[in-house]
Amino acid sequence: MAKTNSKTTTASAVGALVKTKKTKVRIAKTKPKEVQVDIRNINNLLRYDAPIKQVKPEDRPENVLDRAKDDHDAKCLIDIVEEFCEEGILEDITEHLKEQGLLTAYSYDDMAKPEEITLRDLKSALAVQRPINKRHLWKIQLSYNKNKVQVPIVLKIKIKGKWVYYIVDGQHTAATQGIRARLGLIKEVSKENWIDVKIRCSVIECQDFTFAREVFLGINGEDKLELAYFDKWKNYVLGARQDEADNELWNDCLELQEILEGYGITPIHKDSPDYIKRMPGAFVDVHLIEEKKPEDVRYFARLHQMCWDDKHVDPFEVDPMLLMRDKIRKDSSLDNLYVQKFFKELEALIRHTVGSPGGIKKLTQKTYPVWFKSTTPDEADKKISIPDDASLALLLFMYIEAGGEFEGLRVNLNFLKEKFTKHGETLFDYLSKDGSEVDADLKQLIRGSKDSE
Repeated sequence: MAKTNSKTTTASAVGALVKTKKTKVRIAKTKPKEVQVDIRNINNLLRYDAPIKQVKPEDRPENVLDRAKDDHDAKCLIDIVEEFCEEGILEDITEHLKEQGLLTAYSYDDMAKPEEITLRDLKSALAVQRPINKRHLWKIQLSYNKNKVQVPIVLKIKIKGKWVYYIVDGQHTAATQGIRARLGLIKEVSKENWIDVKIRCSVIECQDFTFAREVFLGINGEDKLELAYFDKWKNYVLGARQDEADNELWNDCLELQEILEGYGITPIHKDSPDYIKRMPGAFVDVHLIEEKKPEDVRYFARLHQMCWDDKHVDPFEVDPMLLMRDKIRKDSSLDNLYVQKFFKELEALIRHTVGSPGGIKKLTQKTYPVWFKSTTPDEADKKISIPDDASLALLLFMYIEAGGEFEGLRVNLNFLKEKFTKHGETLFDYLSKDGSEVDADLKQLIRGSKDSE
């Protein structure tokens, strides 16, 4: 491929490929069938000469979240207590409690007690709880599991000589039992007597209501740990393999997990150490495939193995690359040698300029505001929101400037002209690494790194 003239602008290059609404995308002539594309010898577009590191199994992260059936992480409570009570800790606690006047011994009878209270005798303490959510109640009924029923926390307070029971946590749980009694789904209670259904509660006897908020905040306060990343899938991820549960959603997620693993990609918890997150194939942002179809996951996973097997999975490799697939109008399959060649060219371009897929997003975050302010001065003071497809657009502009011609492919590039070209100026024209000045050296590197043929 001949070296691109540095005076040729990206806008004109896009214009040559993207016509008006009534015209079609111009593509290069298809090579004769007997000519084979060899993706192992791409030397016509910013070839990245340093060999990609061959990844060994020991280079990849271990899937510590997954276990075989009945192989569950557990720890003896005796050990937990002994590890906490290191030398001097009990003395320090005793001293602190003495200072606060709280060094008081209690008996079992002084603690919260399990008690069955009829629905008619329970009140929900609205001041200290979130509002009743009818949608939540509806979902509970449709997916009810008797083994997941929790115990409402109840304050028992004497008001005007009469005991009153206030729920301070678990009102949806108690209401659900009433609903199920009305449905006739509790054997001991008839539909007609549903208000007499008994609710198992943990009861705390108090002199007044002042303790209610303290109890609620103690359970649901700011110190409550953030839900684990995988809880976004409500424990569906890894679930089927963990206990062989016959659950459609668990099996669906297991299918996606097995696709990832088949291409050397391992789901990693977001709280894992940084060195694990950077291991080849480590995938922290698993939520990105929550709604993806198996064929989508297989596509991006195979693409990662083909181009970035020596690196962790970056979010740029998921939605932007799937969008790129959708922009290829004819055969976008990775079995198509022209598609393979195209993505390998993109890989070479990325490695040669920003090093990794994540670098494209960072480059876009710096470049887009500069381009937007310069081409839209009337809106320059407004808050700039970077479109989701901007990173892909910038990468394609870079590809065009480097001499890429989408050889053998029919690609829909209309969005480059419609969204990312204004007054003849494109994102590439304002390429910037620091978010202030155009990086002329980087532009020249992209335009002139190839030897002329």
